[in-house]
Amino acid sequence: MAIYCKTSNSSSTLCRQDLWSNCELTYALDPFQCKCILCVTFWKNVFGSSADLLFDSYKKRMELSSDISIKMSDMVKVGDRVSVHGKSVKSLTNGIYEGKRYFYCTTGHGIMVPYREVVKLQPYVKTPSLNNIMFPSYNQVRKARQEREEILEAFYRSRSTSPKLYSTQNKHQLSRVLTADTNDMAYKDRLQMHRRCSKHEREERQQFEKNMREEKKVLTKLFGTGERAERLEETLKYLQKGYEKGQDEKAQNQKYSLNSDSDNEE
Repeated sequence: MAIYCKTSNSSSTLCRQDLWSNCELTYALDPFQCKCILCVTFWKNVFGSSADLLFDSYKKRMELSSDISIKMSDMVKVGDRVSVHGKSVKSLTNGIYEGKRYFYCTTGHGIMVPYREVVKLQPYVKTPSLNNIMFPSYNQVRKARQEREEILEAFYRSRSTSPKLYSTQNKHQLSRVLTADTNDMAYKDRLQMHRRCSKHEREERQQFEKNMREEKKVLTKLFGTGERAERLEETLKYLQKGYEKGQDEKAQNQKYSLNSDSDNEE
């Protein structure tokens, strides 16, 4: 009795298949049904000492492959996890993962594995849950979250309101710079940058105030003082703002016309 693994793929691939999904038990008189050079070479490279049967006579191979010296408790059935040459590190058929094994078989060819070389593995035993009330299981947490969402949904529906969204940003985030150490380079760089920004803002504010004073002097020299002079100053400033706005719009229109002309040329 032997296990005959046959493939029906269109190309030679490295398959990971269930041992029983695409395999069948057959009572074979000769374990070497396919004697092409590919299958013979594979048998020699993988099964080692079992390849000696290739050089025996047909009757001897039939006798050696017909005997089944196993117990009924060791019989395997569909869905069992098995191993072929599991103790051989160099074997290509000993890779077991989640009840599946890795094997390579040339397209259109098959391999006979003697049944006595198939070893049944123990089923995988899952670790029982601790059922610790202080540390609930994932299923309990998921159930509690689902119940909480249902209660909140009914609550907001009855009040005709929606939940408020809060910012996820941590406003009390610790500083990445060690401010306690005055010799820290990052802290010194931050202080220097802060001083430079403060100095730049102070200089800009001083320059703006200076320009305002000079402009005030020029307007006083032109219009003098009094209520009439103030109205003339306001009118002049209004006209100046309008002129600057017109210049900006003119430049923008010229840019738009240039772009449209280039598009038409293309």
